[in-house]
Amino acid sequence: MQGPLPLEHTIRYSGQITLKGVAAVRIDNVSSGRQISEIGRELYSAVGLLLNNPFGKVNIDSINIKMSMAPVSTTASIWAVDVSQTTVRPGQTITASVALRSYRSQEETAAIDLKIPETLAAGTYKIQIMGGPEYQSFVSKMAPQRFIAVDLTSLETALDNRFKTRRDRLYAVMQTPASGVVIRRHELGQLPPTKMLLMQDSKRLQPLEPYKAWTENHIELDRIVDGSAEIEVTVKQ
Repeated sequence: MQGPLPLEHTIRYSGQITLKGVAAVRIDNVSSGRQISEIGRELYSAVGLLLNNPFGKVNIDSINIKMSMAPVSTTASIWAVDVSQTTVRPGQTITASVALRSYRSQEETAAIDLKIPETLAAGTYKIQIMGGPEYQSFVSKMAPQRFIAVDLTSLETALDNRFKTRRDRLYAVMQTPASGVVIRRHELGQLPPTKMLLMQDSKRLQPLEPYKAWTENHIELDRIVDGSAEIEVTVKQ
């Protein structure tokens, strides 16, 4: 293809960075309204992290990327959210009806379910409905340890965690209470209180961070969703 991209366009791309002796780094996503150079930067950043990592030499066998372009925009924004109920019991499922608005298109509605954990304590909680970019930010804030590298294996895992968040999904998440800790990259969720006291001993040299938990669900769409919305629900026993 020659010349600039159409003003309205959607690019679907997939591929992998094949490495000697270790698992390949896979990329599979979609973008709309972005330049090919921006997509290329995702690939370049991954290659740069692999080649310039401080843990050991990485040999790249090959880089393969496939792209397809359609002259349409597939971006939609979250306009409104209605839920089936705002008072629930543990184990029940809430259904959110999400109104999506696109440029020069009719409003569409998507439905997404979120099951309330069976063991969730009574209280008030917030359910967040969001698109892929907002979900990536949510996970980065809640669990930054998933994107930290301390060796080659964890570097590959961090890259995989970064690339597996698709833009053409709608997510529902709800933060839940947790009593665990994070030691560097290792998540120890729901520890007994006595174990927590031992782990938090000031004489320990390993850095500890509080473990944050959430429940989530996602659905596949033919749209790239931007934005987020928040609903407050009450859980009763």
